[in-house]
Amino acid sequence: IFPNPSGDEVRIQSLKDTEQVLRLTDVYGKMINQITINDRANDKSISLRNYPAGVYFLKTENGEVFRLIKN
Repeated sequence: IFPNPSGDEVRIQSLKDTEQVLRLTDVYGKMINQITINDRANDKSISLRNYPAGVYFLKTENGEVFRLIKN
């Protein structure tokens, strides 16, 4: 996940060869976006433009959680 902290957009690069569904949540746990990454070769951009500055969490299907900071 880069850049982090970020402005209006972050990029995610998968380390797995299978499709993954990621959930972007706010600090209260409310899901605000769902992102699908198809395989390791794909980078995925996530726009944070419509969200206020703050802390967000990206949760993977296997329980990993990554913190995103939007400036």
